[in-house]
Amino acid sequence: MSRSLDEVRIRAEQGLTGSQITLGHYYLMGRDSDGNEFPQDFIKAKFWFERAHEQGAFTATVILGTMHEEGKGMPVDIRKAIELYELAARRGAYLPCLYLARIFAQGKGIEKSPQLAAEWYQEVLAFEDNSEDISEAREFLNHIAG
Repeated sequence: MSRSLDEVRIRAEQGLTGSQITLGHYYLMGRDSDGNEFPQDFIKAKFWFERAHEQGAFTATVILGTMHEEGKGMPVDIRKAIELYELAARRGAYLPCLYLARIFAQGKGIEKSPQLAAEWYQEVLAFEDNSEDISEAREFLNHIAG
């Protein structure tokens, strides 16, 4: 392992949420920020993201939601993903609003709900960004309104 990885691990073990998220990301991706590869380990990634999540780091909350949604290191659990995304969205995070809108629009692992998708896409629009995600939100809302 690289020296930078060891340094991040030490800070993560000291309880620094940024380092916990970084270390979780390293395990999730199977490489560190220097590009050094090591075995990908979803269990260790989940461990570090959970520690950061427990300290209120909504970035970790979103990533945990994604891991539950995609079944990385655990069985797919859309309900748990929704719970985590909603928690992060209530803290003002942008991406979980988009992820929730997509889950409800597609009926991914649950029954489709155009109404809930529309509510979450409205939240996406509140972020005033000109990205493709905003276009996606506007298209969905125009489609259900028309």
